Amino acid sequence: MYDIQSGPAVRLRFSPIGLSYISKTISDAILKQIVSTSFPFKTKTVQISRSSVKVSSLSLMSVSLSTLQPIVVPLPPNTLKAIVPGVSMTLLGSSSGRLSDGIFSTPLLLNATDVQLAVQITINSDSIGNPILKVKSCDIPNGFPMVVSYNRTLGINSRKELVSASSHDAVSIFRDVVCPRVQYLIENRINERFSLLPPK
Repeated sequence: MYDIQSGPAVRLRFSPIGLSYISKTISDAILKQIVSTSFPFKTKTVQISRSSVKVSSLSLMSVSLSTLQPIVVPLPPNTLKAIVPGVSMTLLGSSSGRLSDGIFSTPLLLNATDVQLAVQITINSDSIGNPILKVKSCDIPNGFPMVVSYNRTLGINSRKELVSASSHDAVSIFRDVVCPRVQYLIENRINERFSLLPPK
């Protein structure tokens, strides 16, 4: 049994099974709502040798979980580290710039599989003892398989360069889209639910 101090005179007790259940519940809640949560995506410039590609206006189109169980690690005194493996995500946006075949503009579809999402959450309590969650960190720590789809009118060299640029920057592109949504859902939607719990 793990003890996690969550504030003055408040102690939360989680068994290993309980930790996994909590992580799975939070990850399911997040992933079911994350697509409908709207955030502006800052235009990202991907440098390719002497040329540049801009990836902008990306929207999160779909998210799905694998059958793999989330991994939960308690970090005393009041933090949980949740690792959600095997996430599949699709981003849709636009890409423009100059490649070896000249100036281009094309819709861009990025399909990623086997993404690992790592989130650290601190647990504190409000004045009546209900938990308050705060995202300490959110990351996609490793690379992952990705399929890049684009306008087939691009020249052969430009296609290769666009795929190379998107693949090289894939981790930061997906992290920039996903992590702000994760933080918002945990610190607003889930905390709002906890605030409605009766006092202990």
